[in-house]
Amino acid sequence: MNAPQTAKEPFYGWRLVAVLFATYFFNACFPFYGATVASPYIVEDLGLSRIQIGWGFTLFSLTSGLAAPITVKAIERFGVRKTMTVGCLILSLGTASIGLFTQNFIHFALFFGLFTGFGFSLATVMPVQTVLVYWFEKRRALAISIVLSSTGFAAIIFTSRLDALIQNNNGDWRLMWYVVSATGILTAIIAAIGVRNKPEDLGQHVDGVAPAFDDSDNNNDGSTEKAIDFTAKTAAKTYAFWACIIAIIASMFAATACLAHSVIHLGEIGHSKAAAAGAMGYTVFFSIIGRLGAGFLCDRYPPRFIWGAALLFMAIALVLLNQEKSGYQIIIYTASIGIGYGIAMVAPPTLISSYFGIKNFTAIYGAIFMAGTVIGSFSPVVTGFVFDSQGSYSNAFNVYAALAVVGALIIVSAARPSKNLASTE
Repeated sequence: MNAPQTAKEPFYGWRLVAVLFATYFFNACFPFYGATVASPYIVEDLGLSRIQIGWGFTLFSLTSGLAAPITVKAIERFGVRKTMTVGCLILSLGTASIGLFTQNFIHFALFFGLFTGFGFSLATVMPVQTVLVYWFEKRRALAISIVLSSTGFAAIIFTSRLDALIQNNNGDWRLMWYVVSATGILTAIIAAIGVRNKPEDLGQHVDGVAPAFDDSDNNNDGSTEKAIDFTAKTAAKTYAFWACIIAIIASMFAATACLAHSVIHLGEIGHSKAAAAGAMGYTVFFSIIGRLGAGFLCDRYPPRFIWGAALLFMAIALVLLNQEKSGYQIIIYTASIGIGYGIAMVAPPTLISSYFGIKNFTAIYGAIFMAGTVIGSFSPVVTGFVFDSQGSYSNAFNVYAALAVVGALIIVSAARPSKNLASTE
C-alpha cells in the first residue's frame, strides 16, 4: 500500500508542474514558432533565400543540440533553477537582438540560430524534462505531457496574433521579436522564484510518497521490472540507446521540415499568409492532444510503441503535405503532424528514464538528445536546398516520410535493456 509522505507541506511536484507550464508556455513557443510565423516577412524584407531561412532554423536546432553537454554540466553543477533562469535571460537578449540588429542572413543566423538557440537549450527541453524526472515516477509521463502541452495552448492563443501584430504594423516583423524578448524576462523571474531542483531539497519524496511505503512493481514502460541505473557509458552499449537516437533523428527531420517550411509552402500553393499561419496554430493545437494522450498512454503502456506511432503519424503528414490543396486536407495534415510531434516530445524522456534510470538521466538523455538533434537539425537547410535546386519540396518530404517509417520500426523493436549490462564497464 502506498502512503503519502508525512511532511507538513503538501507535495510540491504539482506546483512545480504549474511553474514549468508557465515558463515553457513562453520559452518553447514564442522563439521557434514566432520565427516560423515571421519567416515569410523576413524573406520578403531582407531578400533571403529558402536555404538561408533553412540555415537559420538548422543553426537554432544545431546549437540547442550541441549545447546539450553545457546544459548537462550546468544542471549538475548549478541545478535546474539557476540554469533555466540564465537560459531565459539569454533567450530574451537573443530575441531582442534579432529585432534590433538583423539586416542580413549573417545577423539572422547569429542572433536566432546561435544566440537564441543557446538560450533555448538552457531554458527549455532538457532542464524541464530533467527536473520532472527527478520529481515524478508513477505519473512521470503525465507531468511531462502537461508541461509540454503548454506550447500548444500558447500557439493557439498567440500564433495568429503574432501574425496579426506584424500585419497591423505594416509588416514590421521586428516588433514581434521585442514582444518575445519581454516574455523571456518574465519567465526568468518565474523560474527563479518557483523552480525547485529535487524533492529532497524540500524534505519531500518522489511522487510525494515515502519509499518505505512504495511497494508498486509497475514501471511506466508497462513492465514489472524495476528500473536499473545505467551510466552513460553502459547505456551507449545498448541497442535501445542507439534506437532512441535514430528515432529522434527521424522525428527531427519530419517535424522541423514541416515547422520551418510549411508556412511558406502553404502560401505558395495558394493559401493566404494568415491561413498558413493559422495552420501552424492548428498543428500545435493537435500537438496538445498528442502530448496529453502520450502522457496518459506512456504511464500505462510501453513508450516504444507510442513513440513508433508518433513517427507513423509524421510520415502520413509529410505525404499529405506533398498533396494538399484544399482546406480539409490542411486539417488532416495539421492533425497528423501535430499529434505525431506532440507524442514524440513526451515518449523519449519517459522511455529513457524508464530504461536507464534517473541517477544518470541528465547525462544519458543529454547524449541522446545531442546526437539526435545535431543530425536532425540539418532538416530545414536540406529541405531549403532541395527546394532551391529543384523548385519543389516533394523529394525532401518523401525521403523524410520514409525515414519516419524506418525510425518507427527501429524504436518499436528496442526492448528494455538487460539489467546485466548496467553493471558492466
